Parts: sequence; structure tokens; C-alpha cells
Amino acid sequence: MAGERVLILEDDPLLHSVLAERLRREGLDVCSASNLAEARRALEEHEPDVALCDLRLPDGNGVDLIREAAGGGATVFAVMAAHASLGSGMDAMALGATDCIEKPFTLERAVAAVRQALAFAALRHEVALHRDRASLAGAAMVTESPAMRHTLEIVERLAAADAAMVLVEGESGAGKGCVARALHRMSRRAGGPFLELEVCGRSEASVESELLGGDRGAHADAGSRRRGLLEMADGGTLFVHDVADLSPGTQAKLQRFAEERAFRRVGGTADRTADVCVVAATCRDLGSEVAAGRFFADLYYRLRVIPVVVPPLRERREDIAPLARQLLARFARETACRVAEIADDALAALSGYDWPGNVRELRGVVERSALRALGPAITAGDLPAEVAGAALAGQSERPRSEAQASGTLGEAERRLLVAALEKWHGNQSRAAVALGISRHQIRTRMRRHGLLGAALLILGALGAPLRAQQPAAAPQCERCHGSREFLASAGGARLVSGSLVVSAATLENSVHAGVACVSCHPRARVFPHRADAGLEAPCGTCHASADSTWHTGVHAAVRGSARVTCKSCHGSHEIRPVESAASPEGRAAVDRTCAQCHRDMAFRAGDVHADSVSCVGCHGAHGMRPLSDPGTRGLALTVAERCGRCHRAEAESFWQDTHGTLALRQAAASSPLGPDTSATCVSCHLGHSVRVPADRVAHFAFAAACTRCHGDYAAGFRETYHGQATRVGSEDAALCADCHAPHAIYPASDARSSVSASKRLETCRRCHPDASPRFAAYQPHANPRDAARFPGLHAVWLALTCLFGAVTAVYLAHAALVSRRLLLERRRQA
Repeated sequence: MAGERVLILEDDPLLHSVLAERLRREGLDVCSASNLAEARRALEEHEPDVALCDLRLPDGNGVDLIREAAGGGATVFAVMAAHASLGSGMDAMALGATDCIEKPFTLERAVAAVRQALAFAALRHEVALHRDRASLAGAAMVTESPAMRHTLEIVERLAAADAAMVLVEGESGAGKGCVARALHRMSRRAGGPFLELEVCGRSEASVESELLGGDRGAHADAGSRRRGLLEMADGGTLFVHDVADLSPGTQAKLQRFAEERAFRRVGGTADRTADVCVVAATCRDLGSEVAAGRFFADLYYRLRVIPVVVPPLRERREDIAPLARQLLARFARETACRVAEIADDALAALSGYDWPGNVRELRGVVERSALRALGPAITAGDLPAEVAGAALAGQSERPRSEAQASGTLGEAERRLLVAALEKWHGNQSRAAVALGISRHQIRTRMRRHGLLGAALLILGALGAPLRAQQPAAAPQCERCHGSREFLASAGGARLVSGSLVVSAATLENSVHAGVACVSCHPRARVFPHRADAGLEAPCGTCHASADSTWHTGVHAAVRGSARVTCKSCHGSHEIRPVESAASPEGRAAVDRTCAQCHRDMAFRAGDVHADSVSCVGCHGAHGMRPLSDPGTRGLALTVAERCGRCHRAEAESFWQDTHGTLALRQAAASSPLGPDTSATCVSCHLGHSVRVPADRVAHFAFAAACTRCHGDYAAGFRETYHGQATRVGSEDAALCADCHAPHAIYPASDARSSVSASKRLETCRRCHPDASPRFAAYQPHANPRDAARFPGLHAVWLALTCLFGAVTAVYLAHAALVSRRLLLERRRQA
């Protein structure tokens, strides 16, 4: 229960103090109130998770407070009531209180009630979070078009960079909301809420109140404070629809939040902060709005750092068929519709329509056609007349002129394909748009007429006519890239710089032997290849788990020449799986990869772990972490745990000593560990330059590590003989590791320490075996008992001793005589 805040509303000072002390011992943050006025102020200022309230109060009934907070507060109530007030306790539970404790009660009963209320608050928060996530269900991006894939690549880069302000542009219904949800899922905020703000058709006051929230009295209807979407979306994403419709005042407040990450509730005076990614969507040209003075230029430039443009559906016809299937499957799940498929003629008609309403219109058409369908699949006859008619009209008009010039339909179709491919230089997507068919359909017709051969495409790119070419078998990528002669002969073509020659042996022996080349080089589908045809392989398509872990690592955010990608460690055409790192050769390959950027951290000759430990052994694989990353709670502790796998005896003694317990305690408190707070293996063994304890150089390094935290001891040590010997590197120098036993360190006050009072002499005898007898015989002061060495002093000492003895005897005899006289007098008087 540590970290939660509890409000105690009780007018009895004794009961209040006892409850507060008991709850603080449970690790709770307690705030206090003795009447309703103080409770209302505490609820507004501290926003507690749970309120433990007495019902009978000096200025009213606690039920009134529960009724006031039931509207929108996040506080969960538990009540305390005497026997006569149990009726009010039942009313409080009807308003949402989780428990009613009858007075008198035990402290354990009160703690149990608070624990139950905290569990209910956590459950309510989790339910709200799941509702937010459920709103994203089915929103996965389905795309096969290059234009949309390019958009998603930009979204992925923005998510990796943790962009705080994003502008999504596109026509109405094109899928801007789906892009915003995809950005949320890819970012580190995926576990947080995803909230939406509708702007169109609403007043400025309504939008500001929902966006920023409001304090009590902000306007006539504001009877209580209200959290805004910016505050509720803390740690998540806020999606603003139609940002161009925001009023100038709201634009100014959003601009302030973009710059300072701070805002004020409507009617409030205190600044509040929130960690929110604001995704703004618009279907207008914001540049024109800025020029017309209707939109703030500062906010426009703040939003449009890297614009995300969602292409309309008519420009990505490859997505129509998969989108239609997905929409139909979702409609079938939500309703009792049994239509589960779309016939080919219906898909062709859908792909031929221009879709002015984009995906929103496609969804309506699919649902309407599913309700009209009589069979298990949607056919062209089930489509609306405007969709089916436009597709049929387009298909009938296009081949008419070509069909008149030739005797067969097949020849006319082939001429149309050749003309479109020559016009667009072999770009099948643009040729498909020009012909009004899908990319899948154009590839089918090209295959039928033998227009998929690489040689034909090369000639087309070089300007040679395609009309006279004969049908040829569809080649694979390696037909071209497997021949060095091809690269030499195609030197005039616009090929990717540094094209690779892929050998047959590589394709057969690689772990990805069954994966097509275009799966990793999506931009290489069109010939001549574009300049970005060699984009990094979309490894996350198959390795989603590793990809999501990779995006949280330190190398995912590296840009420029030092950027690290999947193929940097796993290779390119000879892909190395993770299991290869288990072998010495695989680990050495990973180390060589790391050393390309981290040359100063590469293993040096003579390191004891150079042949047995690799970089991934300590820093992980897909979740690489630097030494200074606080997200690992100090990587030094993680490395120490890894060292314990082989050095179990040393690890067991280390975790039991003073520094080991300190490291564990700090890790439990989630505080970053470093060289100035605790000692771990890398603190003394110098991380990448690991030394064995028997190495004398390691002893001096160990002493240097100790002085980082123990500066006072180090200053005193340098003034001693051993400190002087340490400075010059003497072989006889005494260092920290010599006395404190490296893996079992104890302070000097501990009896187990080598420098404790009982063991200090024994420790010194390790280096000074001859000093013990000389020290025992050494008597620097005069000894009066030694008559041979000091006869005069001995005579004086003996005379004084006899004198003191005689005086003592006389005193004792006198005391005895006085006592006897007193005793005789008492008897005589009696």
C-alpha cells in the first residue's frame, strides 16, 4: 500500500491521531481534516485515493461530502459510524462508499477497510485503462500500399523519438484516428490512456473546459472541480480532432502547453503539468489558415515539425481489398451477420471506385452490402449502384479505343498494360491507378502477358520499347543480384548504390531461406530501384516481441552514422539467430560489432574475461542499456547479478556484506545506483578492463575505488607509511583489499573485520613477522619493579609501599578499637 494517500476525517483528536499513526506505519501518506470544510479543501488540494470519514461532524454529515464527491472525483470513501448512525452509513454505501465501520472498532479493522478501498480504487483505475485500450481494438493498420507504408515509417520514427506534438493531415475519413492510435501503441506511452477531444461544432468554453478542466466556480454550472483531458491523459496520448476549428483563445493555451508543458484549469490560478503527447488532426490546409490569420503561426510550426500525411484511399488502392475484408470481419463480430467473404467481382468493383469519403465511406458500403447479401459472400450485385456503376463504366470506357485498333481483347489489354508501364517507368502502383484497377490485378495481368520479367523491366527503364517483348517466366530477385555480370551490364540503370550479389549458397543456408527478398527490401518491388530501396529490413513484422524490446533500448534512438539496426548484429544475407551468441564464435562476432562504435570499451589483451564474456552477457541483447541509464536501477547491479552466475561463492559473500545489502536496499527503493552510492563488481573490477584479484594492478584499482566513497579514510591513509608506499606503487604497500578481504567487506568495528581490535595484530604480522617478539620485549618507560635495571627507583618504590602498608594497618587497628568502645558503651547504657 506504500505511496497511496488517505484522508482521515474525524473530529475526535485522540482517535484521529491513533488512526493516522497506524496508517503511516502501513506506508501511507496521511492528510487530516476535522470538519467538512477542511475535508472539502483537502479533497481539492491533495486529491487523496481514499477518504476514511466519520459521519457525525460538527458542521454536518459525512454523507453530504460523499454525495458531493460522487459526481466526478477519483476518491474512494469508507465511513465510520456509531450504532445510532448506521442508517446514515447505509446511505453512504448506497452512494459508493466501500465499507461502514461500526464504532468502537479495532485498528486492524480500520486498516482492512482502507486496504479494501485502495484495492477498489486500483481496480477502478485498471478498468478505465482497459476501456481506453479496448477503444483501440480493431484499429490495427492494414496496408499494402507504398504510400501508406511510408506514412507508417514516419509514425514509427516519431514514436521512437517520443515526439510531444504531432500533426496528422489528410482528407476526412482517411484514417487519421487510426494513425494516431498506431503512434500511441508504438510509443512508450502505450500503457497510458488514449483520449480524444472533439472540436467541431462546439463552443470555445465547452472545448476549453473539457481540455483543461475547471475549478469550482469557474462558471455558473461549475459546482465542483473537474479534471480536463490533458490532466487525465497524463502518461498517454491526447488526440485532438479538427484542430483548425479551435478558437484563438484555446490555440493560445495549447501553444503554451506545447512550449512549457504547463496549463491552468479554467478558473484556476495554479499551474499544472502533464506528460502528454498531443496528436492534432486536420483535413484543412493549415498553411492557408495561417496566411488568412485564422490559425496561430507559432502553434502551426510547433505542430508541423515532421508532418504525417495520410493519403486518401483513391491513392492507395492496394489497401481497399484488405480493408474491406477487415471491416466485414469486424461487422460480422459485432452483429448477427453471417456474410464472411467478398467475391472477386465485388473486390474489383470496390477497387475501381474513387471513394470520396475514404475509409469511412468504405465501411458504410461494406456494412450495407453485407446486410443486402443473400449468400455467404458479398457480390458485385450487392454493392450500391454508385459503386458498381462507376467501376463498370470505367472498365468499359478504358479499353474501347484500344479494342477498336486490334482484333482480340487480350492484345488490347496487353497494349494498355505496356503503355501504362512505359508511362510510369515500370511503377506498377501508379500504372494500376492510371488503369483504375488494383495492384494485385495489374500484377495478375502482367504475369498473364509475360510482363514481369526483370530483363523487360530493365529495358523499359532504359527506354527500350516493351511492345515487342515475348512472355517470360517471372524471375526472383536473385536472378539479377546473383550475377556480377548483371551489375556490370546494368551500370547505366538507376540501381541502388552498392548492390549486393546474393549467392545461391547464402539463400539456401541462411536462417531466412524461405523469406522473399522483397520482404526485407519493400522498396525494391519497382524497377528501376528507388534510392531508398535498401531500407532496413522490417524485422518487427515477424519478430514483434524482439522489435518492441529493441525500441525501448538505447540504440533504437541513435541516429546518423552510428545508428545500430537489426542487421548490425544479426548480419544481412547470412542472418545469425540469437542462438549463435551462445557459441564463442557468435559472441566474438557480436563483440566485433560493438567495437565498431565503442572502440575504447573493447576487450584489451590480458583481460581475464576476454575469451569467455561478451558484450551481450552484461548489457543484454535487444534491450541494450548504458551504464548510466537509471531505467535499469543502475546497470552496475545487473552486472553484479550476472557475475554471480559463475562466481557463486564470491557473490554469496558479497550480498551478505555491508556493500551488498546497501546495493539491494537502494535497488528496492528504485534509486539509480552509481559509484558514489554503493559498491558492485564493476566498481572495483573496472568494467570492461576486468582484472583478477591476484593482479597487483587490480589491488591499486580496488584502493582507488574505495576512496570514491570513503574520502575521510583515504585522506588519513595517505599520511601514513602505507599510504606513502601506495603512492609510489611499492610491492610492500598495504592496500584496502589486503585488510578488508574484497568479497566479504566488514567495517573496522565488526569483529569479523581483519582490522578489528582482536585481529589487527594478526593482520600486521602477515607482513611484519619479526615485529611481534620485539614489540613484546620493548619497554620504553622505567619499570620500578625491575631492581636490576633501576635499583634507586626500586628502593624508593619499596619504601613507599611499606609506608603505605603501615599507615593502612594503623588505620584499620584504630577503626577496630573505636568500634569496640562504641559497642561496650551501648551495652552499658542498655
